[in-house]
Amino acid sequence: MKDPPRWPGAVLRRVVRRELADRIIGDLDEEWAEHVRPSMGPLAARWWYWKLAARSLFSVMWAGLRSPAERVDGSGAPSRRRPRWPWADLWYDVRMGSRSLARSPGLSASAVSVSALGIAAATVVFSVLDHVFLQPLPYGDADRLVAVRGVQTRTGQGSGTVSYPNLRDVSSRSRTLEGVVGASWWRTAFTEEGRTEVVWGLTVSWDYFHILGVKPAHGRFFSATDEGEGRAPVVVLAHRVWQNRFGEDPGVVGSTVELNGRPYQVLGVTPQGFRDPVGDSDGAAIGAWRTPAFHAADGFRSGRSWVALARLGDGITLGDAESELIRLGAELSAEWPEENSERGFRPVPLRTWLTGPVRTTVLLLAGSVLLILLVACANVANLLLARALPKRNELAVRVALGASGGRILRAALLEALLLSAVGGAVGVLMAYLGLDLVVSLAGSWIPQLEDAAVAGRVLAFAALAAVATGVVFGTIPGLNAKRMALSARGATAERRESRLRRGLVVLEVATAVVLLFGAGLFVRTFVALQREDVGVEIEGLVTMELSDAGWIDLDEVGGGALWDQILTSVRSLPGVSSAGAIDIVPLADSWSCDGTRRLDLPPPEPGRGTCTEVRTFLPGSFEALGIGLLSGRRPEGRDGAGGDRSVWISEETARALWPDGDGDPVGAGLQIHAESWTVAGIVTDVRPFGPDQPVQPMTYLPAHQEPWNGVSRGLTVVARVHDSQSGMEREIRDAIYGVAPGVPVGNVRSGEQLAAGRVVGPRFRVALALAFGGASLLIALVGLSGLTSFSVHRRRKEMGVRMVVGAHPSQVLRMVLGESLALLGLGLGLGILACLPLGAALSRFLHSVRPWDPITLGAVALVMALTVVLACYPAALRAARADPAHALRSDGESQG
Repeated sequence: MKDPPRWPGAVLRRVVRRELADRIIGDLDEEWAEHVRPSMGPLAARWWYWKLAARSLFSVMWAGLRSPAERVDGSGAPSRRRPRWPWADLWYDVRMGSRSLARSPGLSASAVSVSALGIAAATVVFSVLDHVFLQPLPYGDADRLVAVRGVQTRTGQGSGTVSYPNLRDVSSRSRTLEGVVGASWWRTAFTEEGRTEVVWGLTVSWDYFHILGVKPAHGRFFSATDEGEGRAPVVVLAHRVWQNRFGEDPGVVGSTVELNGRPYQVLGVTPQGFRDPVGDSDGAAIGAWRTPAFHAADGFRSGRSWVALARLGDGITLGDAESELIRLGAELSAEWPEENSERGFRPVPLRTWLTGPVRTTVLLLAGSVLLILLVACANVANLLLARALPKRNELAVRVALGASGGRILRAALLEALLLSAVGGAVGVLMAYLGLDLVVSLAGSWIPQLEDAAVAGRVLAFAALAAVATGVVFGTIPGLNAKRMALSARGATAERRESRLRRGLVVLEVATAVVLLFGAGLFVRTFVALQREDVGVEIEGLVTMELSDAGWIDLDEVGGGALWDQILTSVRSLPGVSSAGAIDIVPLADSWSCDGTRRLDLPPPEPGRGTCTEVRTFLPGSFEALGIGLLSGRRPEGRDGAGGDRSVWISEETARALWPDGDGDPVGAGLQIHAESWTVAGIVTDVRPFGPDQPVQPMTYLPAHQEPWNGVSRGLTVVARVHDSQSGMEREIRDAIYGVAPGVPVGNVRSGEQLAAGRVVGPRFRVALALAFGGASLLIALVGLSGLTSFSVHRRRKEMGVRMVVGAHPSQVLRMVLGESLALLGLGLGLGILACLPLGAALSRFLHSVRPWDPITLGAVALVMALTVVLACYPAALRAARADPAHALRSDGESQG
């Protein structure tokens, strides 16, 4: 090969000014042709060419990296022929910008702190968005998975749960869904080898895992032969349980384990990291799955305690499935008018179903973060504007020496990017702590958030946010610096810049008003919820769940006797005033909704039935829970097996079944689950789903008379104690173990813990809104303080003249504070206008608070006024106490 390599020349022409590149390449080519190629082999000659080209390129780049004063020729005079490597000037500007920022440590620290705060908030919220909404769900073809919600056809609302016979009928009749499967809660416990471990489980359809598209890590999942009455009990274990309890022993598959004292054969183990969409998304770590021990046709069609999931068929849209489900709902209502009155089905994408309760809240947080970033950018831009004004002479000199306007703009942008880069690094460190705080505040309320982390694309987002904020808050000061450098000094330019800085402060104040108003509405709502009467006396209430394991071998008589012993032992404790047991405690999770009708009236027409929350209880429960008796009699021992079936209903149930008040409900007959009952009393209403939810119609059945499970099962003990802080939970647990040592006790909670679990969402919104509101207030404080200090410093001559001609220091103080309060007024006015649509947008989250709440608005105005005074008073006081002669002299010296 006689010709020299062409790639080195191409690289040189890309990086170096063309004239210089041509000269270097010409010298190399000449040396190649005359000396190198004739005396070296082809490979050695090419290596020489590449080496010399790289050395020349490095020399040019190094010359460009040196400052202009360092670039000299051989005589020691400044070189007039400077290589034009494009990145050389950029690196020089970076070094000069770093030095310039280091000379203003206070301003730089303020800018870094503000930008770090904004970037940290944005990174935390993006991490939540990414983990909850953007990352794919861990199921096969998750986009085709839907939740089939049970709804009231008249309102489109409902608990979302369905009965097992209904979901299996829909599964067999549907042509748009590949299958409809169900899941229902199962409270169980491992009771092997003398050890008891209470775990949450799910009873699921045999094809549950198939519909989810999940493969077992070991063994197999259920088949059609594993479901139904008379089948051998089988179970699938969670990978976590297999790992922790069984030491990852593969031999567990096929063996027998005891759950609730009953033997189950282990079929398989779920894959590591599998999260059940029904159980794990609700905060309960599911440890085991089993199939129903009954045929679908034998289930209670009016009992709705199953969550239904399905998979869309190939080529089927959500609209196709919805149309078919509406038709199937109408068919089942016509076939079973009493059980399915006013009942239908609606498909919802699985991700929407999982994130529905929190979607709007998280999007509101994202909007708040955008406002935080906006106010942070405005604040840093203001600081950089203030910093640029004293550098006017320096900029003019740089232009006189040949710097272009683009070079001035680039230097200003680089300073802003340096600040945002440092702020981004600090913000990422803050985000690690902030995300942990958000996860702890949200608990299980935001599904699948426990695994969120600041990593991967979250870090990429943080880097992008740092660059974006640097460009945003650097553009305005950069353009202003360019304009200052290219124009003559004058009062017009200073007035224009002053208006710009004041406008940015007004923007900061308005943004802080909006965020504080939203936080105030959430705080007022949370306080109202805390005061709301849920119908249960929270203070002094203790609850603990007893597993079914203690009753597995007992009949109705033996089960009732064991419960009598347990409650007698608990009631005998000195600190306990009353005790009972109930299957589902108010304020605990419940999916029960059962058809209830009067026996003295014909069956209701489709769409006119009444659905009530049915609870099974033992005597003493009303007193322990604080539920009052309004009429009729209290539950007694005679409400046992063999007696007349008695039922207690709430006021809301009485109003629903006797809307016109035509007759006394006490003594009337009701039909529940195709069984006849007599109303023995009416009790006060409760809000079983939390203080922010409406009163629900309730029906209470004595456990001794309930024909399905009766007293041969575990219930939740409810006890009222004199002092909830005295450690009575341990004494109650010991009393239970004293008479029933083999009964697993779990989920011990106080009334306060139950109530707190129902306000997780409002508490989360309050905490985050206060954090964002406080951050915006802090940023506004920094901005106002910086602007006032800068303004006082720039106007020290004016203020000195005022005091020389007779102005009192108090007048100067009022003047400075008045100007700051004027900015507050403008910002407050703009913020109030923005609060109008904000209140309307937040109305769905408010409780007993108007969207346009004057108390909240007044409190925000007061807080902002105090903030302005706090931010501006030190600078105003310095101006009032300044020596006029010193102010005039220092200004004259600075001008000179």
